Amino acid sequence: MRFLALILALLLVLPACAQEPERTFDPPPTVLYLLRHAEAEAGSDPGLSAAGQARAEALANLLADRRIQAVYTSQFARTQATAQPLADTLRLDVTVRPLDTADPRGSAAEAIREIAAAHFPYQVVVVGHSNTIPAMIEALTATPVDNLAHDAYGDLFVVTITEHPAQR
Repeated sequence: MRFLALILALLLVLPACAQEPERTFDPPPTVLYLLRHAEAEAGSDPGLSAAGQARAEALANLLADRRIQAVYTSQFARTQATAQPLADTLRLDVTVRPLDTADPRGSAAEAIREIAAAHFPYQVVVVGHSNTIPAMIEALTATPVDNLAHDAYGDLFVVTITEHPAQR
């Protein structure tokens, strides 16, 4: 009888002592939307042409339903004008991240690494230039990318990062 009572006591106590397995989850990936500014007017720091304004509005419509947390541009008017309709739609500020004009590719690569680390695991839009967007893609993926053609305005590059940059 004592043996039966001991067995029953163990059956009642053992489940309480069992540890639940550690619950883990994978965070959602960081998604970086990288694009060159829309068509610009002529000049040293031009705004957007009518076609560029239409492209900027189309970008806002395309990305309006994404969970974008931040919008970055360079210090130039054409990148800021490209990003502004999207930022307005999402009720976000445009963060200006100045490029070093003596080394735009190098400063763009450094900036995108910092942006990716700061916004893990969120979605971010970065508007750059024909020479800086390829440098950003290369910095994130280690895949060499040539500069974009001077008249290439319609490409949207999406880079997905599944690990925090400090872990890579």
